[in-house]
Amino acid sequence: MASAREVRTVVRAQLAEQVKARQDAALAVASAWDKAEAAREKLAAAERNAGAAVAAATEQLAIPDLAVLTGIPITDLRRLLRAARDTPAPGQPTAGPDRPEPAAPTVPGRGLNRPHARPEDGQLL
Repeated sequence: MASAREVRTVVRAQLAEQVKARQDAALAVASAWDKAEAAREKLAAAERNAGAAVAAATEQLAIPDLAVLTGIPITDLRRLLRAARDTPAPGQPTAGPDRPEPAAPTVPGRGLNRPHARPEDGQLL
């Protein structure tokens, strides 16, 4: 039969192994998360740069022509351009008293110019 001291030693060793395994698992998740965050930040910066390049290029040629010349799908070019136009310059607030929220998009046609219905307003699209 094992003595109380031997039992305590074995239990402490088992607990130490469990704590180490939990610590290693948590550190692995935190490390992977940090790498994913860094990758997301790099991707966001690259998308902003691409959007700025598309915005600058549209001063020289139309989006469809840019799509043909670059081989980039027109939908991606338009998305980048919208993001570049919607992103305020560094140091500018995104909204506030001096910079109001943008107006709702409108529907042109037959003399009507009304905002799109919004689901949150209880209207169907």
